Amino acid sequence: MFNRWIEPLIRADLEKGRTVLLVGSRRVGKTTLARMIDPEKSIYHTFDDVDLQTVVRKSPKYLERICNWGRS
Repeated sequence: MFNRWIEPLIRADLEKGRTVLLVGSRRVGKTTLARMIDPEKSIYHTFDDVDLQTVVRKSPKYLERICNWGRS
């Protein structure tokens, strides 16, 4: 495992209550990074899930709802 320059920036945004979306090429470590940030508090979704893709295409507001799930 190696340090990623973006990790402290992501942590800072999460501490401010912001939603962070990781996008990029395949197999560059997005999932690894997302899971190592804070697995206890993180909500993780992957668009490899065809059902999630279908729901979000039909109702883009659903993405906003799942990104804010669990927040007060």
